[in-house]
Amino acid sequence: MNVYEDLRPLRSRLAWWRALVVILFAGLVLRFWQLQVVRSTTYDELARANHVRPIPESAPRGLIVDRYGSIIAENRPSFNLTLEEERPDTLVALKALVPLGDPDFDVTKYLREARLDAAILKEDIPLEEVARVEARQLELPGAHIQFVPRRYYPAGMRAAHLVGYVGRMTEEQLQEKDFAGADRNDYVGQSGVERIYNELLMGRNGVQRVVVNSLGRRERVLDQVPPVWGESVQLSIDLELQRVAEEAFEGFAGSVVALDPRNGEVLVMGSFPAYDPNFFSGRFERKRWLDLVNDSEHPLSNRAIQGRYAPGSTFKPVTALAGLESGAITPATTIEDRGSYRVGGRTFRNAQGRAYGRVDLVRALAVSSDVYFYNLAERLHTDRDGGPIQAVARRVGFGRATGLDVGPEGAGRVPEPSWRQQVHDRRPGAFPDPRWYPGDSVNLAIGQGDLLVTPLQIAAAYAALGTGTAPPAPRLIAGPVADPAAPPGPPLFDPGARAAVLQGLAGAVAAKDGTAAAAFAGFPVPVAGKTGTAQVAGKSDTGLFAGLLPAAAPRYAVVAVVEEAGFGSVVAAPIVRKVMEALLVAGTRP
Repeated sequence: MNVYEDLRPLRSRLAWWRALVVILFAGLVLRFWQLQVVRSTTYDELARANHVRPIPESAPRGLIVDRYGSIIAENRPSFNLTLEEERPDTLVALKALVPLGDPDFDVTKYLREARLDAAILKEDIPLEEVARVEARQLELPGAHIQFVPRRYYPAGMRAAHLVGYVGRMTEEQLQEKDFAGADRNDYVGQSGVERIYNELLMGRNGVQRVVVNSLGRRERVLDQVPPVWGESVQLSIDLELQRVAEEAFEGFAGSVVALDPRNGEVLVMGSFPAYDPNFFSGRFERKRWLDLVNDSEHPLSNRAIQGRYAPGSTFKPVTALAGLESGAITPATTIEDRGSYRVGGRTFRNAQGRAYGRVDLVRALAVSSDVYFYNLAERLHTDRDGGPIQAVARRVGFGRATGLDVGPEGAGRVPEPSWRQQVHDRRPGAFPDPRWYPGDSVNLAIGQGDLLVTPLQIAAAYAALGTGTAPPAPRLIAGPVADPAAPPGPPLFDPGARAAVLQGLAGAVAAKDGTAAAAFAGFPVPVAGKTGTAQVAGKSDTGLFAGLLPAAAPRYAVVAVVEEAGFGSVVAAPIVRKVMEALLVAGTRP
């Protein structure tokens, strides 16, 4: 047997193995060349990212101040406890070291779903807990104390509804272009001025790039881009006036508004009951939030612009203007007020059944004779849209938002015959009769029935009546003072009709039997105004008062709406008096 012949198969197999080894070695060389030469830059960046971590720095929001510079919203220093990445051992150690608050907060789920480098375990932690964590930093890899400027409202509930509040970014807001410059953990404006002017207020976040070791501990800062403060916003309101209004409203629900008819600046806007916006400046338990949302008194609702009320007799100037401008009456037209008036098969009565005898328009406004306006409504009645009362109501701004720069606003409702038909078509069972009757016009004439307005709309309507021209849209952002030398705009009303109505409103305050005479007894400046008492089915009466100060050349229009409190002359007029007293003092301030 030839030994060499027997080795030939073995040599053949070894040749194949040598070829395979050469191919594998060549592949390794090629791969090393690709990694170290072709893609060296990419992997160098990845390697750096493994030990260089960006740490966001929140920008302080801009201040919100009142017309005199008093601070309404500012920032205070606070500290958050954060955990980078999923570190169960550190989390267990932290739970033993500090109470972590919300038991429903799932850190692991939050990190996974949000794809974040760090989760906020506890916000606004006390200094003693900060010291406790910092003292054991080496034992807590991944845990850090983060400095955060936190929104603070030193006045608490005062002006809460118009200033609004901040809250953590929602998933929906992350997709909105208005919040393009904010990070997921940022607190942004959620309502009021904070929301409308959020982009201006929130500034620009900064970032630190820090070197971390394999345990996640920060070793040094590589570089830093500092945060940029947000812009400050100055409001037209006066915090001192807000305090007066708040104290006057103690124990009541409702709203008060005061504005300058000359330039539309809102000087007071209060909604009661209110809430403390500081509640929203950190993470809170869901139960506390639901308690606030489900509160039967609706403290989150801004009644001044969202509350819808029957205006009661504060609407009578509108009806009076409609009668005068249409020629249905003159200022001298009189009727005999016997305390009641029959329309169709229904009898309508004055409040408390009082009879005022022979009354003209001026006296009817002063004593609030419903019978006079029942009679006028019957003269003005029409079953077509655009009747005289509705036309004047829309002219002074009822039935639409006023255009306030901070919303959302309610539009209210000015009922028309077509509206009645639409309601019937939608709900024929609840509204079986689609026709508009004289009784509907009678109810509308005294601010009852289906008419709904907001307190701000009433203030804007009285501002228009006070100046005789279309006033500027109400605004909360401070602007230039009205130029007294500027020519007035075109008249909004017939001058003679407006003069007669203002005379009646002055009588409501100055006449011995005027409905607001007792509330304004001894007041140093003449006031024109109108009380109102609106009936609400199943509830006590809502009291209202709308006034102009001074009566001759108004600088202020003030309205108070007090829910389920009785007559406007008893509850609302005294509140307006207190606000007007404060306005007289404020008018002397520089």
